[in-house]
Amino acid sequence: MYKWIDISRELHQGMNVWPGDAAFNKQDTMSIEKGDSVNVSEISLSVHSGTHADAPFHYSRTGMPISELDINRFSGPAIVIRTDEWPLITRKSAPDKLPDGVHHVLLKTAAEPGSYESFPAIAPELIHHLADQGVQLIGTDAPSVDPLESKDLPAHLACLNRNMMILEGLNLHIEPGLFELAAFPLKLRGGDGSPVRAALRKWEGNARYD
Repeated sequence: MYKWIDISRELHQGMNVWPGDAAFNKQDTMSIEKGDSVNVSEISLSVHSGTHADAPFHYSRTGMPISELDINRFSGPAIVIRTDEWPLITRKSAPDKLPDGVHHVLLKTAAEPGSYESFPAIAPELIHHLADQGVQLIGTDAPSVDPLESKDLPAHLACLNRNMMILEGLNLHIEPGLFELAAFPLKLRGGDGSPVRAALRKWEGNARYD
């Protein structure tokens, strides 16, 4: 059995966040070093910190919150595709036909790791092309599927239209190929998103998950 490969970004004090978003903060509330029986800490953060899933409620008033999404949509066969397209990733970055059984597509882009200032966005045409092949989730190592300055959010709304889940801020330090994905969000009632611990392991394509 292949081992899981962590493709999450570490949450830590001082990490980059989306401009204007809440900073990550962690502080101890109990400490063995200070005489307590256990170590306990609390954190505050935006639910869109680091590697995270967007809920449809994030970009639609009537969209489903993260707690109501089917967690099966966040696991299963995936393909990691490398693309150097900039500033927009289009249909030409994806094959005309994906391998049988693959329902998740993760884009390894030319984005600088952890940067929120400059990164490639995803064209709606690519989302529709993938959805036509049965893709249920699209992920990117960029911080968003839409540009930093976007107000109309065309990629998010294309995902909403095609009922496609979104993962952002992945750490795709692996070579492209076929994998099994697991990236479950927290069950935050009414949440517009959630951090995830995303992981991949090699998949040979010899079994279907339909």
